[in-house]
Amino acid sequence: MSIDFYSLIQTKYGKWALYGISLLFALLIMFEWYRLLTFKSGINAALKQPAATVSKIKNKPQVLKHDVFFGDYVPDNLNISQVRQSMLNLKLAGITYSKNTDKSFAMCQSAQGEEHFYRINDSLPGGAVIKRILPDAVIIEHEGELERLSLPEKELKFEKTAKPLL
Repeated sequence: MSIDFYSLIQTKYGKWALYGISLLFALLIMFEWYRLLTFKSGINAALKQPAATVSKIKNKPQVLKHDVFFGDYVPDNLNISQVRQSMLNLKLAGITYSKNTDKSFAMCQSAQGEEHFYRINDSLPGGAVIKRILPDAVIIEHEGELERLSLPEKELKFEKTAKPLL
């Protein structure tokens, strides 16, 4: 099947159909150019915005204190006695420790008495995040500072052994 465009143009409304199709394509091309130009201006406006934000941050350096640029850092040889005890209203009820951090859990008790299990990077009530689970303590980050939750140290009391009845 072949189409003879010359015979289409020779019909009564053939020229007008061709003009209409040409106009439609011209409008479509103009619309695409308009979208392309407004998209670039939108990118330029977005690129200019962070400069204004940076100038606001220069006047408020405490804003940068809690921003993480290169990931969280908790030293491997952290001395937990140098990390202050957390003042959050949480109690560390138990720890399941493993050298594989994915298998370590901490059980914390909230002020209401509810106990839940948490892993590393889980959020605790009060806005803290668990950063490391140790055999006897949990290192958390609260308001940009490292704090610790320690297991309660209770002294074990043993009763004297009973005498045999015989």
